[in-house]
Amino acid sequence: MTSRGPAVPLAPRFDSVTLVVSDVDDTLAPPFRDISASLAHALTRLLGKGTNLFLVSGQGIGNIERRVVRAFPRPLRRRILVGHCHGAEVFGYDRAGRRVVTPLFSVRESAAMEGVFRKVLTIVTNVLNDHGIAAPSPGILLEDRGVQVTVDFPGHPAADRRAELVTTLNDRLGEAGLSVEARRAGHLGIDIVARGVDKSLPLSRLLTPLSPRGGTTYRLTMPDGQVAGDWDGIEVWGDQFSPPDLDADLRMLAALPPGVRAVNFGPAASRPGIRTARAPGPAGVLDYLARSESE
Repeated sequence: MTSRGPAVPLAPRFDSVTLVVSDVDDTLAPPFRDISASLAHALTRLLGKGTNLFLVSGQGIGNIERRVVRAFPRPLRRRILVGHCHGAEVFGYDRAGRRVVTPLFSVRESAAMEGVFRKVLTIVTNVLNDHGIAAPSPGILLEDRGVQVTVDFPGHPAADRRAELVTTLNDRLGEAGLSVEARRAGHLGIDIVARGVDKSLPLSRLLTPLSPRGGTTYRLTMPDGQVAGDWDGIEVWGDQFSPPDLDADLRMLAALPPGVRAVNFGPAASRPGIRTARAPGPAGVLDYLARSESE
């Protein structure tokens, strides 16, 4: 578990924030690294004030727990939801801080997904071999996450060949008749996901208007039941709101009403209505928590 850092003040406006929907990599932590003690401490204070945190990431559940969730005190983890593998599956935590065994949502609920990703893993391995890329090998991470197959190239030149690999993968996956697709992921990876899965999916399934006709309030499904809040109390945090091939975090807004506050901790986004933080990445989140102002 990450050790506690020095106290970081929360801006007064966070008294009205009831839910933060956040990306993980390059937003709360650098890829393959843990959340900092100071940011974990600041977010712990936010959770302690009653805010819920919905993490939506292309990473797997074990990775997100190891790098982020374990940094929070066990009793507060019940305020955290994790939509891993782009939201293909969502888990929550009980009052003792243990992951609830049954996911709140999963694409595995579809019988058609049973065994699909085992076949995908074979196809990915074959495509890499056909391109002269041995997997696994130093600098390549290949993983079957049950609801997604991911290949990362953190230390391999094949990262520069992802466009051709994605094209070949989609051809092979189509020939096999599998309802999945390959996409470039971040700056170093390729994800193979079920069609229709993106970061809007878990929000559309678990975050709904309190009234069937809409209105200003929402209900969020948590392990203990549903909690209610106001749409004005939601913030969306990410670092990939543009350009078009790196807009994964923009998808989160697609499941929310227009006007929900979005904060960009990456390169300036061209889409109107998205506020770009004063600093990028986790340092920007820390600065934002301490110094943001209502607009």
